[in-house]
Amino acid sequence: MRFVVRRRHAAVLVAGLVATLLPAGTPAYGVANGEPVAAGTYGFVAHLRIGDVRACSGALVDTESISDQLGAFAAVPSGPRWVLTAASCFARDGQPTRSGPPPWPTTVTVGRANLLAEDAGVVLQATDVISHPDRDVALVRLASPVAGVTAASLASHTLPAGTDVRVAGYGRTETEWVSDRLDSGVFTVQAADEQSYGLTGAGTPLVSACKGDAGAPMFRGDAGTSAVLYGLISTSFQAGCLAATETRNGATAAGLQGLGGWIGANAADQPTALVRLEQGELTGDAYTDLLGVDANGYLWLYPGLATPARFGPRLRVGSGWTAMVHMTVGEFTGDNYADVVGGDRDGKLFVYPGRGTAGFGSRIQIGNSGWTAMVDLDTGEFNEDAYDDILAIDSAGKLWVYPGRSDGKLDPRVEIGAWGWAALVHVTAGEFNEDGREDVLAIDSAGKLWMYPGLGTPGLGSRIPIGNSGWATMRTFTVGEFNRDAYNDVLVFDKDGKLWLYPGTNTPNLAPRMEIR
Repeated sequence: MRFVVRRRHAAVLVAGLVATLLPAGTPAYGVANGEPVAAGTYGFVAHLRIGDVRACSGALVDTESISDQLGAFAAVPSGPRWVLTAASCFARDGQPTRSGPPPWPTTVTVGRANLLAEDAGVVLQATDVISHPDRDVALVRLASPVAGVTAASLASHTLPAGTDVRVAGYGRTETEWVSDRLDSGVFTVQAADEQSYGLTGAGTPLVSACKGDAGAPMFRGDAGTSAVLYGLISTSFQAGCLAATETRNGATAAGLQGLGGWIGANAADQPTALVRLEQGELTGDAYTDLLGVDANGYLWLYPGLATPARFGPRLRVGSGWTAMVHMTVGEFTGDNYADVVGGDRDGKLFVYPGRGTAGFGSRIQIGNSGWTAMVDLDTGEFNEDAYDDILAIDSAGKLWVYPGRSDGKLDPRVEIGAWGWAALVHVTAGEFNEDGREDVLAIDSAGKLWMYPGLGTPGLGSRIPIGNSGWATMRTFTVGEFNRDAYNDVLVFDKDGKLWLYPGTNTPNLAPRMEIR
């Protein structure tokens, strides 16, 4: 889908609300009766080539400009590397666009009014697409930040009817099916609601949207550096466009009002280079969060989002965690909030009570000594009493379960693995064979990943290989439901500090991994 400018010499009137007149599912693509954009003007406008399937327009967005809309999650990455466009640009086989890598290889050109002028702007690959759940809006992540181009800022309010706006995009003209030029034109807002704008072309002759670029930005500001985004073209009648027979020139734009939090959260830098990693629902929003320790001993919380396998801007929730030799997450205080369990270098074990609001209460000691001797430690529900238990390996290679209670204390431990466990690394718990019982995952010295099926009592069945090789190089990992498909996944930091998701399936085996960037 492309969007371009074409000149037309007959004015067309549009009656009623433009949004109600538009045929459902008709993509809007361009501007007729506009004007060519001079080099160096509106450099934030992007051209997206989506495989050999279609092309769209978009806008490089300044995520820093929306930090005041993010509340507690105000940290956003520096350097523009995200483009806003229409989610429908990535639709495949009539199915809704899903978040993840683009369905086709996608290149994005920014800062180039003439696509053939290779001495201007940049051309980058798109690595990820994140679709909004109920608007024709998508965020596209570029392979690297864009240098030398000023990104557009995001509007904080809705425009009233009667306001003139500018739309710019690439595409079809009155004589060309495909144009290599960026064109723009003025439209007038006829109606606006919480999610969209109805537009008609302004000027004489009237401007109209054409096939060319769904996702073309609707903005206000001069031709320099002060563009403010209000919407993205979504559908149109395409009057006056090459080969079009329609006489109406109305268009709709997906509004960007109220999307600051969604854009800022999804554009946040993802976790990297953590030396310890756990998961849990720690913010009270039903999304799986990440808890990690960096090399300086700071404890960071990365809030889970509605977008699968994506995390919002991090919050520092603790320090001094280099003094801790163990960390895990579970519910130990009977208040239905996930808590953090930490073991210090003196062998003491503590619970840091969760509050369900990204913070923790004063710690409670639940273990007096001996915990430094434990090789590994994790949390799971192993005896089916509804309380989380602690899983630990001692220096002799035995695997123990310490049953949890509702008062933060632990019952006497039960041995569930007699030998050899000290040779395994990254021992963690999760449900992987669809029997409703907690299983144990572990990596052996050969780099194989094994699943030990839970039995519903403090015991384990015979192990099953679910990862053949390469796991020995993993720095740390955790298990949780990250891609919102009801199956537990494995989230891993490799030796280079990259974060990978291995999606769970309806069998113990894992699907091919995807990098979380």
